[in-house]
Amino acid sequence: MTPSYAKQIIIPGGTQVYLELSELVTSKRGENNVGEIIRASVWRNVVVDGHIVIKAGAQAVGRITEIKRRNIAGKKGQLKIAAISARAINGDNILLDGGYHEKGKSRVALSVVLFLFVWPFIFIPGKNAELGPGNVFDSEVQDDIAIDVTGSRPVLKLDMSDEGEFYADVMYDTIDLEKKLKFLPIEIKQCGKQITNPRVVTVNGELLKNPIDMEIESIVEEDDCSIAITKLKFKTLIKQFQLGINRFEVESGGQTTEIVFQAEM
Repeated sequence: MTPSYAKQIIIPGGTQVYLELSELVTSKRGENNVGEIIRASVWRNVVVDGHIVIKAGAQAVGRITEIKRRNIAGKKGQLKIAAISARAINGDNILLDGGYHEKGKSRVALSVVLFLFVWPFIFIPGKNAELGPGNVFDSEVQDDIAIDVTGSRPVLKLDMSDEGEFYADVMYDTIDLEKKLKFLPIEIKQCGKQITNPRVVTVNGELLKNPIDMEIESIVEEDDCSIAITKLKFKTLIKQFQLGINRFEVESGGQTTEIVFQAEM
């Protein structure tokens, strides 16, 4: 019998779940094969209605759905990994869609367009495709599902109006998918300080020897906060990227904030 104080939360279908591989997967001959089950873990907490429903580090699994071997003609290797499931906070296995180069129900066109532009920078012709621990890819919950979060504590949400808060994200809605992307549009909000000399200082946790400067196109003041529209040279940024989902840190006035780039390389 379900206790009267039990609390259930619906995880909506399409909710994004980031997975990180726990083992090496390669297109090299004699190694992995189509159909193999691949171990992974959840990369970041999944939060719904203020509660963590799938915790970072939770077990997850995927399956290799396609392997293309490199050949002597210089054809590069390729991989596809379908996400299968991830363990929710209550122990239930949540079924997933999508995966590494596997199209999910809510995958946006941006991923496909950017993939076409960056592919030459990511794969050197004739090389094997390899993914391993540290490579992150996104997936999504298949369908609405209710889970029990009884006893879990709500996650505190930061108030962006607080002094000292710093936020940045890619302005996906302004990207023209009909044109080759030369500059990545990024909005920065910084409270309690002026936005000065914004730049990318790390990519995937690695400190850049030469930070990438961001050009400020416009800036407005709202109360004690500054909001700037900036642009970042995309070709320079993606040279630092790895396969899968990437993240980078923006710095301004001695503060840093992380952006998770919502497109799969």
